[in-house]
Amino acid sequence: MAPRSWAPRRGGPALQDRRPGAPQLGDSAAGDHRGGGGGEPAARARVRDDGPGRGRRAGRAAARLSDREHQPGAEQAGAGARSVRRPGGRSRGGLRRRAVRRLPPHVRRHRAEGRGLPPRLRGRSLPTEALASVRPLPAPRHQVPHARCPRPAAEARCRRHTPDRDRLTTVVVIGGGIAGYTAALAARRHGADVTLIARAPGATALYAGGMEIVDDLDTVLRSPNHPLTRLGMDAVGLATELDAAVSTLQLALGKEGLRFEGTWRSRGLYADIHGLARPANVVPDTVARGELGALSGKRVAVIGVPQVGDYDAASTAQALKELHGIEAFAEDISISDLPVAASLTDLYGRRAPAPKARGAAIAYPPGFTSLPDDSFELLASPPSPHGWRLQQAIGLGAVGAEITSFETAADTVIAAHSATRGFRADAFVLATGRHIGGGLQAGRVTAERLFGLGIFRDGVPAAQSGARLHLLKYLDPAEEMRLGVKTDKRLHPLLEDGTAPYANLYAAGAVLGGYDYAGPCGFGVPILTGWLAGRYAAKSA
Repeated sequence: MAPRSWAPRRGGPALQDRRPGAPQLGDSAAGDHRGGGGGEPAARARVRDDGPGRGRRAGRAAARLSDREHQPGAEQAGAGARSVRRPGGRSRGGLRRRAVRRLPPHVRRHRAEGRGLPPRLRGRSLPTEALASVRPLPAPRHQVPHARCPRPAAEARCRRHTPDRDRLTTVVVIGGGIAGYTAALAARRHGADVTLIARAPGATALYAGGMEIVDDLDTVLRSPNHPLTRLGMDAVGLATELDAAVSTLQLALGKEGLRFEGTWRSRGLYADIHGLARPANVVPDTVARGELGALSGKRVAVIGVPQVGDYDAASTAQALKELHGIEAFAEDISISDLPVAASLTDLYGRRAPAPKARGAAIAYPPGFTSLPDDSFELLASPPSPHGWRLQQAIGLGAVGAEITSFETAADTVIAAHSATRGFRADAFVLATGRHIGGGLQAGRVTAERLFGLGIFRDGVPAAQSGARLHLLKYLDPAEEMRLGVKTDKRLHPLLEDGTAPYANLYAAGAVLGGYDYAGPCGFGVPILTGWLAGRYAAKSA
């Protein structure tokens, strides 16, 4: 058989087959005698072939060449068939087969230089019908979806409609005391957008410096009309909630620059400016060092200021010695720039003067700052510098406004209105306090001024007590302080008939009746009910 004449093949180097044999890469099939042209054939390109019986005659060892061994001859482009390319040239086809399969057919048939268009359409304007089907490229860093591949679930979530997204719950807390502040903390902790509205400082600003949280939970639960009993929790549940509420409150106040020490589970005795012992669970860190049990066996210097008329350090030191067995003595330090007939309130914010006493604990009247080591503050009576500091800390993020009316629809509160603006929300927390805060209006008949809620005494509507309640108020004015709003287990305030008028309204703090907020639960009820009310409000939507 005469040798085949070699001819250049389109898109690759010329290959020569001098004798019949096994087909090589790029050769025609057996029996194909297409050819043309004469002349001396060039040396056949050396092609690496790892397959058995391919590209060599039987009985001859396969030639294994490295990727660069055949340079500057024909250059190996890949291990697949028809992958031979010229030195420095482009491989036939321009794209790998896998990539080509992913392209649409009308682009796959034309080279990239033609931008995917056949020659007859290049440089010509497209008809209107064709232009209408052209879509603009997506923005950068976006994935182009494939027609035959489903989009991932993450892309579907990102592109879902706005009504399907989780909407942020909005909560309005009315009241700037400790109950409102704790409710706002709890609502924010559970992901709500909170607006705290405060008209003016309430009873929280009058506290003496020691917080009484709760004395004995078992004793509290034996009172059926106590606000904590009406929550429907046992002692373990109440203790768990108190742990979370008190620790969160201390952490938040510490971020505002007012650090507290103690827990609701322990109670200490602390001396006031008269030398009397007052119980407290949680106190400021400036008061904690003055716990009477820790002062046993120490010498205590009680600092006095002669210009202050409502405080006598000598009588305080004598009371500490006689009532508590503490070795106390008075030391007066004059402050010349105080006004005439100054009071303890004039000491507020001043730097603590350095005493002459050495080797003794130092007891300062409340209000001084930058206390030296081994010193403490005494508790105060209203008006109290401790109360001012607490009120300043909890009122930093409050909106100053007085709510005068509400907008309601059926069993839902829609908005709260002041004289100048309105506050729309998904849920509302009523923490307006009692008489000092303005939540209740005392008169011939005590009333709740915003919603007209029922006022109860020992679980019975106050309107049913009649003249007997007036007699009790005459004999003991403290009876008026036990009146308040009644709630269900979810802290929804009730009407006199025992029904909850609004599903998204919650009540917390001193506005609730059934306890004495000057007693052992004075801060426990506002903190715990505010904590739970804020949580319920945040989850109401």
